[in-house]
Amino acid sequence: MKGLLFVLMILVLPLYSSAQINFGVGMAFSNDFFQSVSNPVNESEEKIRNLLISPSFGPKFYFGTSQLSLSLQANIGISPISFDWGEYKGMGVAYAPILAGINYGGLSGFATDRSEWGASVAYGYHFSLTDLYFRDSDFRDMQRDLFYPSFIQFAGGFGGKGAALYLYSRIGIDHSEGRIFSFGITLEVNFLERRKWRD
Repeated sequence: MKGLLFVLMILVLPLYSSAQINFGVGMAFSNDFFQSVSNPVNESEEKIRNLLISPSFGPKFYFGTSQLSLSLQANIGISPISFDWGEYKGMGVAYAPILAGINYGGLSGFATDRSEWGASVAYGYHFSLTDLYFRDSDFRDMQRDLFYPSFIQFAGGFGGKGAALYLYSRIGIDHSEGRIFSFGITLEVNFLERRKWRD
């Protein structure tokens, strides 16, 4: 992830030379409409999936202009009714996506219009722990470890004046550490930017 951040800074920071640079702190509230994860030990067999209910939240930090920004985000969440659709072992997934992104337009966190279209691309790690409770008797002694596949996130939506609402999709790219695929919705608020518009 450090390498990605370095590349993003090389590409983006020159664009700030004639623009006002801002810093923001906020919160992101997300929900995966669909989430599929699998442990690295037997990822070819597992299909631990969840529909509709998979909330998460966490802090987000912004650095950039009204049209382009870099961000760091760390959420923690739970998929309470996730289970292996192929063979029931247990229920529930605790997860924590941590990602760094580049954001454009309404998703920059600093857009001045009330509603402006925007997009973002991010890279991160999806930390997961599966089969939290209601384990089948055949799997109660099975060891479950934290796993963390890397992923790319693509997002698009609308935002302005320190708030944004967008849809996203996360696609795992390192299957040696398990698998992740999900899509959902996020509402985020840049508290420092919102305060400017309330004053």
